[in-house]
Amino acid sequence: MPDAAILVVSCDAYSDLWDPYFRLFRKYWPDCPFPVFVGSNFERYQSDTVTTICVGDDVSWADNLHKMLDYIGASRIILFLEDFFLVSQIDTLKVKSLAQLASEEGLGCLRLFPHPPPSRRVRHRQELGHIRRGDDYRVSTQVAIWDVEILRALAWPGFSAWDFEIIGSIASNEMDAKFWSVYEPVIDYRNGVWRGRWLPEGLEACRAAGIEIDVEARGMFSPEEWNDKVRPAASRRLANALLPESFLKWRRRMLRLWRGRHYMEKLLQEAKRNS
Repeated sequence: MPDAAILVVSCDAYSDLWDPYFRLFRKYWPDCPFPVFVGSNFERYQSDTVTTICVGDDVSWADNLHKMLDYIGASRIILFLEDFFLVSQIDTLKVKSLAQLASEEGLGCLRLFPHPPPSRRVRHRQELGHIRRGDDYRVSTQVAIWDVEILRALAWPGFSAWDFEIIGSIASNEMDAKFWSVYEPVIDYRNGVWRGRWLPEGLEACRAAGIEIDVEARGMFSPEEWNDKVRPAASRRLANALLPESFLKWRRRMLRLWRGRHYMEKLLQEAKRNS
């Protein structure tokens, strides 16, 4: 088995999610063969099977990530976020096989949850596809097997998770590294929290496993609030369905490039002021 570990990127502000998160993890992946780590600031998760990495005060999502990777020292990381709640049994042999494949093929990233899905099938592995240069969210925080050096190179100091996805996707287009993804989830999960509050699907994942959540501690979206968030997105999807896919891809790419260049110009200006 390749030199790999599981890292759940988190912080003290989300430490209340760790208990339901790891209860679901143990339920759906009881024979996980990889060492498991959770990143935090100062809080520790009390467990015999999970190692807490305390990185100290928050600097940025990327700076914290680098400290976590320094601690672990593995060549490959299966990256999770703390609100990705598992909802089905994990096929350990499948994950081990894909970790081995990522090592043999020298992949920069092998996404295990296809969101978004790959854009072209791998010729000799039809269950896998290429995430090609210019594809939407070529770099993302969805669960994936990462080459640590590629992950480090894309997580620039000062980056938020959003920067990592948007700017990282642009930067990855200049790399020789290969980015692949599954077409069907190998690790299936639901987002638990959005903007600091519980999502209905996160609560449902916990309750389906018999885990009760104190929603008063963090709050939750009411059905009315959630519908207000969903309806505009549904309207956009309807409008997009009337437009050619080639135009939509061009528009999304131009928006990412504009955001990325604007952000990089801001970083350069800040660097000049500080020099």
